[in-house]
Amino acid sequence: MVERDIISADDMYPTSNKEARHSQLGHAVDITNKRIALVSSKQLGDVTLLEPMIRLLAEKSGNKVALFVKEAFQPLVELMPHAIWGPATQGSPPFDELWATSWGGKTAIRSWKLSSKKKTLLYNRLEHRRWWYRWIFDEFRMEKHGLEYWGRYFWRMAGGDEASFKSSALNPPPVAWRSPLLPGTSYLAIVPTSAWRSKLWTTTQWADLIAQIGELKLGSLRLDLVMLGGGQEFEKEHCLKIEQLTQVKIHNLCGKTTLKEYLHALAGASAVVTVDGSASHLAQAFARPTVTLFGPTQDQRWHYATTLNECLTARQFSADQKNGPASLVPVAPVIEALMRIMQI
Repeated sequence: MVERDIISADDMYPTSNKEARHSQLGHAVDITNKRIALVSSKQLGDVTLLEPMIRLLAEKSGNKVALFVKEAFQPLVELMPHAIWGPATQGSPPFDELWATSWGGKTAIRSWKLSSKKKTLLYNRLEHRRWWYRWIFDEFRMEKHGLEYWGRYFWRMAGGDEASFKSSALNPPPVAWRSPLLPGTSYLAIVPTSAWRSKLWTTTQWADLIAQIGELKLGSLRLDLVMLGGGQEFEKEHCLKIEQLTQVKIHNLCGKTTLKEYLHALAGASAVVTVDGSASHLAQAFARPTVTLFGPTQDQRWHYATTLNECLTARQFSADQKNGPASLVPVAPVIEALMRIMQI
């Protein structure tokens, strides 16, 4: 059973100084022709998963949604069909609605600085709502989050019909974003790292996978191999060890791409094999065949299965059927899944 509370700031705090303004706003459902802002301080993959909600709000309002996220993520926003870069809209008239999808202090303060007739905070635990948020937000929508895909969760919280949900979709990056380090031929992208060490598959498993891909040649495709990853030192070290362990030629771009180049490389791959992280969400949004490896994190929350997008979890190969290290996932099923999504 879904537990959802929709509470106005005035219902919670009758003495709030928002009484006069809130009484004028009401709780109208129709948002046609309204200007909408969305604020989040989350990471790259999390912001990608907001695309269905952004799409929903844009379709209801008839306008693109102004997205206020980390400055580094502007290239991602530029690829969202229904979003515009929020800071570029500042100086315009106040927004009609503002939706905050993360509940930390940074998001609250940014929401406070933005001018909007109505401000709504979405959150999933009572402890996320701090006492001083009453001075910023007009409405609080709280629903406990279980084992549900985050993209669909936020879609529903904004009023989306669960039956009509579609996962994130991004426009193709422009050619100008292409990294000069990419091969000139078709390639398979592997992404062995994420921002969290706990999600990593072992270097020997990656090297074994690469060796088997090299032997298989993936049918008649003869794909080059490109390795992508972030710029943290442990990520670069992880990818370097993989490169050193394999005898197969691989283009190691880990830590060597800008965000624009990273997005372009994922969008241009014939297929992607990755640990749980932004690459999984982005590759799926670019409609790339993708295999994602899960260790301690819940795939039900971070993976949306389709015929092009499969995942393998530590839980599947654990004796107690509980989440564990990604190293519990053997190499052979990864090869089988890769061949399925590529229809080889």
